[in-house]
Amino acid sequence: MKAKAGTIKDLWAERLYRINLLSMIVIWSFGTFAFFMVPYYLGSIKADFYLLNLSSEMGEFIGVAVTFPIASKMHLGKALFIFQGIVAVGALVMCFVVKNSSDSTAQVPLKDSLPSMGLIMLTNLGVVISFDLAYLIMPKLFPT
Repeated sequence: MKAKAGTIKDLWAERLYRINLLSMIVIWSFGTFAFFMVPYYLGSIKADFYLLNLSSEMGEFIGVAVTFPIASKMHLGKALFIFQGIVAVGALVMCFVVKNSSDSTAQVPLKDSLPSMGLIMLTNLGVVISFDLAYLIMPKLFPT
């Protein structure tokens, strides 16, 4: 690839960069949607809010802790695809499958909250790892 002026038109003209740019748009869109879906889901289900937040933060903490080992052991593109799949499935389950929201203020027993806690943890884990891997893969997709 020859040197260009560095405009969006130049970026879009290269087929490889165009594919990479569209891929990153999809990655950031899924991640951002899920990132904002989790707090909405937290507020809309009846369960112990503090336990749900704890599971959300546990997912983020574990995601940060395992990103480096994953990035050093797996191909970045494959790892990003796997964790984007986790994000997509988690967000879609939150949107369309889980129906334990209610106007009732009655507290849900812990054992009934565990599926929601696991879903929140898994989705946040996927979001954190996907965002981190997206930053790591960026120089390979758009070399300067």
